[in-house]
Amino acid sequence: LTSVGSLLTSALTVGVAFVCLHGTFRVPDDLFLDEQEPAANAGLLTFIGKSAATSAAASLD
Repeated sequence: LTSVGSLLTSALTVGVAFVCLHGTFRVPDDLFLDEQEPAANAGLLTFIGKSAATSAAASLD
């Protein structure tokens, strides 16, 4: 390999080693909540439904 190829290979190897070490020592217990939110309030696009209901109520006035 050339010096550039050797440098890229070494950097990739060190990067993969750091990712593996991080995954090994990580504690994922606090990543998830035990509480469940109501399904009506959950969802990515809930703001669309809320704004549509608000605009529909405003147009009735």
